[in-house]
Amino acid sequence: MRRGFLYCFIFLVGLFLMWYDSSIFVFLLLINFGFHYFQLISQLWLAYRKKSMCAPLKKKKTPPFISIHIPICDEPPEIVIPVIESCLNQTYSNFEIIVFDNNSSQEANWKPVQEFCASHNKVKFFHQKTLKGFKAAALDFCRKKSHPSSQYVFTVDADYRLDSTCLSTAIRYITNSKLAVVQFPQAYYNASEQNFLVKELEHYFNIYANGGNKYGTALPTGTLSLISVKALDKVGGWKSFSLTEDASLGIKLRAKGYKLRYIPKIVGKGLVPSTTISICKQRNRWIYGNMQCLISLIKQ
Repeated sequence: MRRGFLYCFIFLVGLFLMWYDSSIFVFLLLINFGFHYFQLISQLWLAYRKKSMCAPLKKKKTPPFISIHIPICDEPPEIVIPVIESCLNQTYSNFEIIVFDNNSSQEANWKPVQEFCASHNKVKFFHQKTLKGFKAAALDFCRKKSHPSSQYVFTVDADYRLDSTCLSTAIRYITNSKLAVVQFPQAYYNASEQNFLVKELEHYFNIYANGGNKYGTALPTGTLSLISVKALDKVGGWKSFSLTEDASLGIKLRAKGYKLRYIPKIVGKGLVPSTTISICKQRNRWIYGNMQCLISLIKQ
């Protein structure tokens, strides 16, 4: 507003000078043009000098190494193998894949997966007949088998297929923001957007995960989570008493002052539970595990 009044005042002064003595007006106009031309020439010269004085551009550093972790247990190979293929089909190149089968009751489920992994250099396959500690122990095993140069871990459930740009997208957010965790929403390829389970999870991510961004408290949800290895090791890895190892990890990271962020961008899709029994098992695990985390938090 003040600038507008100033311009109006200058304009009126100019009109007065034109009426009073046109020669003064022309003289001031020439000075004004001269000043602007001087600014233009000086800016061009400085831009040229800056360009000529710059050191040669350095080659881009090698992108951070990501270790993708896929724990499996009795999932059918026709579900698991496409997941591994989607991980291999990334535009991002600096990564490895660790597939860890544990506690599977049927060899027919994990043996074809092992054979598939053997034909790809980027994939490491491990099998252990029995393992205590639920999914947290499986992820901790994967962490110990990660390449020494791994800077980030990306967790993927055995039924989640990644978009080809998934890792490129994830690494861009976490390296720019210096976060401990970047979490993406869970989406599904076997259910419509109107499915009540899909709508329920969509509500969680839109309200609670997105709301957690204000204070950096958006907890990881077990899959499609990019995690800083440095931060993960700082809190003792995945070791957890809880069935919901993701929430437990998020709480430990926050206790150490790390920030966690939710990114509302779909980078992969999985299978939504399709039977009443599977839904009940899933929710029972979530409720029990989250109550474990809550009780532990209250005791601190």
